[in-house]
Amino acid sequence: MNISRYILLFLLLITVAFTSCRRDLFSKDPSLRLSFSREEVLFDSTFTQIGTSTEVFMVRNKTKQNLLIDQIYLAGGSGSKFRMVVDGEAGNSVKDIEIAAGDSIYVFVEATIDASGSTGSLFEADSVLFSYNGNLDAVSLFAAGNDAIYFYPNDTLNLSNGGKFAYRRICNETWVPGKPYVIIGRAIVDSDCKLTIMPGTKVHFFKNADLWVFQDGTLQSLGEQNNPVLFTGTNQMFATQQIPGQWGGLVFFDGKTDNILRHTKIQNGTIGINMQPLNFYDATSPRKVTLENVIIENMTSLGIYAQNFVLDAVNLRVSNCGQGGVACIFGGDYAFTHCTFANYWPGQGRPNPTLLAGNGFNRNDTLYANDLKLRVYNTVVTGNQLNELVIDSVGGTVFDYLFENSALTLDNKFVTPENRYFDIIKNANPQFNGPFWNDYRLKENSPLLNKGNLQRTQQNLKAWFDLEGKNRLQDGKPDIGALER
Repeated sequence: MNISRYILLFLLLITVAFTSCRRDLFSKDPSLRLSFSREEVLFDSTFTQIGTSTEVFMVRNKTKQNLLIDQIYLAGGSGSKFRMVVDGEAGNSVKDIEIAAGDSIYVFVEATIDASGSTGSLFEADSVLFSYNGNLDAVSLFAAGNDAIYFYPNDTLNLSNGGKFAYRRICNETWVPGKPYVIIGRAIVDSDCKLTIMPGTKVHFFKNADLWVFQDGTLQSLGEQNNPVLFTGTNQMFATQQIPGQWGGLVFFDGKTDNILRHTKIQNGTIGINMQPLNFYDATSPRKVTLENVIIENMTSLGIYAQNFVLDAVNLRVSNCGQGGVACIFGGDYAFTHCTFANYWPGQGRPNPTLLAGNGFNRNDTLYANDLKLRVYNTVVTGNQLNELVIDSVGGTVFDYLFENSALTLDNKFVTPENRYFDIIKNANPQFNGPFWNDYRLKENSPLLNKGNLQRTQQNLKAWFDLEGKNRLQDGKPDIGALER
């Protein structure tokens, strides 16, 4: 008889029985969930050459039952830029991790990044996945990946209501082309400070980040015809880089009149440009933004939101935004010359038109109003809804608006008084080359060809050349919109 064989078999049966008993000590209820001290882990070190940084987060079992995590693993597997240690055990994947009721474990994650930009990614990303009781939880990992200039929050702003948030203060800086700039969180051009952005500079915003131009601050984005400034998200993958909603947008407060964006592209955020006075009730402080040859596209909310502001725009294209195009509310002074406002956002239920202008604002069930002046020359306002223009007037203030030589998409109920609308083209297909992929050049049969007002073009030096640099005055017959055929 082979005694050793029976001993081994006996020990194996004991081990299986013990393991089975151990598993019976853990709840299998899928409704009992783990909690995490951090849902996202951002490695806030800027790496030079080869860099290593370590972060930690806790996994808590706040339930009254013991839980067994079948597997904790990196989604990127062996090819991940990250490594982890779970409760003292290292590896890309660990199994059978126990967390007693009310207890917790630590997960240490290390990132080793080649910051010379070999991958071309602004951020390396991965996830730590937790599989248990049919559930799959994730903690996202992000680390600075490219040889870029990263702006992390370095100060705290205390609000009058007791709240506070972290931000990066910017004062009297000039950003130049070369390495891209990457903003994490909120960056603020402070009061009495100026940010100048030179031609060819690329500014990327990480996940809901935004740029504020605070009261009495100035932003000047000075792109050139063939060397524009770019504001966009951090997603660099070709298949997903045009996804909207990657970041917040640009926010302008009042106090200065020298804010200008020239030859600048803003894309894939939430609201492209948001402008409003810091004090809701203040209608007299200086405030102005000038837009020359600017493109705003692929926003989940609006291209422009302007509240009682002064805006002068020439060769502006706002296209394909989820909630509406341009909203000028609560009064203000707005001039649009040779602009293309076109919204072909896919899906149903876009709540706002391509262009909305009004002088009222309902705040805490009280209706307020300010004077409104609106001038729209040689501009197309269109989209995939029956009506793409709303003019909303509240009595008691000046409401002065004018449309000249413009192409408008209007429903049959829209009234166009002759003293407000001159030489208007209604409900004509503009014949764009490809509006669904943001190509708004005009086809040779477009009804917008040669229908602009020559005098309006001649009066505005910035309108002599179109968004792409073509001379509008060469044939003496400018086209409607931002692009000359």
